[in-house]
Amino acid sequence: MVESMTDTTEPEIRKPAPPWLMYLSVVLAVVMIFGGVTWALGLGPFAYRQIYYGTSEIYMLNMSDQVVSVTLDGGKPYELSPESADRTPLLGGTTHVVTRDKDGAVLEEFDVFVDGAPIFYNVAGAKCLALADVSSYYRGGDKGIELLGTYKRGTKIVALPHDNIIWPRQTLRDEVRGGAGVAWIEMVACPLVEGGEDHLLAGHLDFLLTERKQREQELKKQAEINRMMMNGDSDSVDKLVKKSSGATLALPDAGADAGSN
Repeated sequence: MVESMTDTTEPEIRKPAPPWLMYLSVVLAVVMIFGGVTWALGLGPFAYRQIYYGTSEIYMLNMSDQVVSVTLDGGKPYELSPESADRTPLLGGTTHVVTRDKDGAVLEEFDVFVDGAPIFYNVAGAKCLALADVSSYYRGGDKGIELLGTYKRGTKIVALPHDNIIWPRQTLRDEVRGGAGVAWIEMVACPLVEGGEDHLLAGHLDFLLTERKQREQELKKQAEINRMMMNGDSDSVDKLVKKSSGATLALPDAGADAGSN
């Protein structure tokens, strides 16, 4: 006789995972997604570049005779015509720079490290440069230029001391933010840089600043005269012309420490 066998084993009952494990899984998933998104945005894993180095800016000067495009960390290209410039914010840390010609051929490629202060990119090292401190023009006492550095043709990157910068072909602002001072970077003739005569170079830069400020004041005066004439205010025009006759460089007020960069 055959006996029937009945399986009396009870089915296994799985216990639900502890709540803390589920919460931990969700948190890890969110963290991984956040890290991936910040990486994709160029901020580095978990935005460490933003946290550790902050943001600054890069000034790109193309004084070559061809159109170039500059990409930073593979982002959108910045097209620069011959003898033109552009500025853009830049994350701190290491940035990969690639410059191409109009046909897409790579002209130069390098990494640059940024930590807080702006950087100046002299495309192809086309121009000689001088960096000067002009803070004395915003303080009482003697006015003058202090050379901080000179850069021969071929220099591509110049690290700037702070973010109060007067860029090439600009002049003194009427007011600047207080703090670290005011620096000026300018294109100069290479013989002035290569000759080693710093006093000649400083005198040349001082002349440029004075000439540009005078020209700026003349343009402002003419614009004011045009406005008054449009309003039929001939008496005010006469007074303004007499008052400004023979005017010389008007330096910023001593102690100016507020305004826009």
